[in-house]
Amino acid sequence: GAYNASQQYRQEHHLDARAREAARVSAEAATAGYNNAVQFNAQYHIDERAKEAARASAAAAVGAYGAAEQFRQEHHLDERTREAARVSQEAAVGAYNASQQMRRDYHVDERAKQASDAALAAYANAQQYRVEHDLDNKAAAAAAAAAAAATAAAASGYAAMLGFWGPSTSSLQNMATCKISIRLIRADGLPASDELLVGGDGGCDPYCRVTLVDGERRKKIKSAVVKQSRAPRWNEVLNFESAPGSTEAKLIIDVYDEDGEDGDKDDMLGKVTLSIDLTRAQSPAEQTHELIEGSITVTVTVTPVSASSPTAVPPQTAPAPANAASLQAAPAQTQPAALPGWTKSWFG
Repeated sequence: GAYNASQQYRQEHHLDARAREAARVSAEAATAGYNNAVQFNAQYHIDERAKEAARASAAAAVGAYGAAEQFRQEHHLDERTREAARVSQEAAVGAYNASQQMRRDYHVDERAKQASDAALAAYANAQQYRVEHDLDNKAAAAAAAAAAAATAAAASGYAAMLGFWGPSTSSLQNMATCKISIRLIRADGLPASDELLVGGDGGCDPYCRVTLVDGERRKKIKSAVVKQSRAPRWNEVLNFESAPGSTEAKLIIDVYDEDGEDGDKDDMLGKVTLSIDLTRAQSPAEQTHELIEGSITVTVTVTPVSASSPTAVPPQTAPAPANAASLQAAPAQTQPAALPGWTKSWFG
């Protein structure tokens, strides 16, 4: 039924005739367009003009090449290029030959070898001189003599000082020195100087710097740093020794918070100054001192180094080394003679 309906529609609307008519009109239009194009080509001589343009272009290229060749011939470019290459090569060869000739004229190779031989000979002579004159042993003996003289001078001065001091059996005044020990036990209630850190208890990293002031002498010792603690437990002993004859001294305890950042100063948490009597022994006993915020607990012990009364030591003289007679000044050395043919003008 659909096929029959479509056939009837084609017949009723004359579709076949219309399609043939459309094809005919399209073919006629194409034929007319082609004829017009051919007529335009013939009328305006398009083919001849295209061929003429191609010929003119080829002629121009040939003419340019010919002109370039003629310019090269007229200006002798090839000969000039070859001449320049030849001159450059001759100059390089001449410079090399001149340098070789200069080396031969001034005996550069021989002089270099002579200089090297002279340096080796000078080194060998120096080594031989050291061995022949026993310089190493003499230097060691001179050092030993200097050390002995210094020891003797120190002993003589110390004996004179003890003689001035005078003996005493009721005090430590006749002790050579005293050992001073301070035990840093703990600190409590320190401030949180730094920013709070994860896992910390306030961002404080305390440590102590203890200074012994003994007359003109000052000696500093730094304790360990306790990380992240506002109540550190050091339990650390720092030992000092007084100067001979000193009767009093001071211990200065500076408490700091270590700052981990480069370039920043550590924060001061407090200072404690303790006066030490060196004329009597002192047993350890805990003592607590206030800081800027919080406190620190320490003990101080004073112990004589020797309990016997010293006797005056007579002045000492430095013992002479076993081979002192051989410690003579080395003979003066003479400058080596100049190399033959090597004049000052050669060095400029």
